Amino acid sequence: MKEYGVVVLNYMNFALTEKCVDNILQKETDVFVVIVDNASPNESYDELRQHYKNSKDVLTIRNEANNGYSAGNNCGFRKIKEVHPEIDYYCVLNPDAEITENNTFKALKRVLETHEDIAVCAPTMLLNHKYIPCETGYGVLPKVKDIYKRHFLLYRGNDNRIKDFALDVLDDNIAYVDFVIGACFMIKRVALESIGYMDEGTFMYNEEAILSIHLTKIGYKEAVLLDLLYSHNHQRSAPRRDVHAKLHAEKRGYISRKYLCENYYDGQGLLRLKIAHMLNVFYLVLAATYHKFKHD
Repeated sequence: MKEYGVVVLNYMNFALTEKCVDNILQKETDVFVVIVDNASPNESYDELRQHYKNSKDVLTIRNEANNGYSAGNNCGFRKIKEVHPEIDYYCVLNPDAEITENNTFKALKRVLETHEDIAVCAPTMLLNHKYIPCETGYGVLPKVKDIYKRHFLLYRGNDNRIKDFALDVLDDNIAYVDFVIGACFMIKRVALESIGYMDEGTFMYNEEAILSIHLTKIGYKEAVLLDLLYSHNHQRSAPRRDVHAKLHAEKRGYISRKYLCENYYDGQGLLRLKIAHMLNVFYLVLAATYHKFKHD
């Protein structure tokens, strides 16, 4: 009998995924991990299958197409239910997220078991093992103006991380939040199934906010454990991408936010979002052209 099902998405970086999964197996018991390779165009799938071929606690599967964060996680959720239908608590863990405390899942499960109104619970996030205010793993649902402002590359305002926000703290250091960051969280299977799993309309932006909106509609809340920590070891110093990669990322971000506005904000903010997108494209092309001439 397994108590927890864990989904870890992999794309191109099997070594990082192996490090993440091995850490889970070291710190947790009664877990079943599904690694979902999101159609990596390298040897990731074969490497991961080989690495865990003798493990009864890890299953590696492959998506034929990379349809993003929500679609990949949904694939993992459904596989967990197929293999271990007795599991009632599902976890999502990014490959660059590191559980730093033993029995983290047990602590999250305890919150979900003792609070009927909470569907999702997460530890408090450290960024690269450091506590950074406004980078603590939870956020505020965006207003319409926030969506298009944050999409604009030159916008320097605060993002959706908590800043001056009074947390609704319950007993045992449990705090209600609008939504938790998707790097590490646990969700009740019954709640996930009640909303038809995660909305697959976005690729890799706004999934957490959309999940929260769906759960709120059926009476659930999300929460964080303030005295339970994990580290999101996010690499901000990635190699410089060329302008085509940046434009591709810009397009994906725009499409995801457009989907959010169309489907969850009654179409509000679409014109301003499109203007922000056009300005971003102009800025990226102009910056690339300047860089090219400067170094020629």
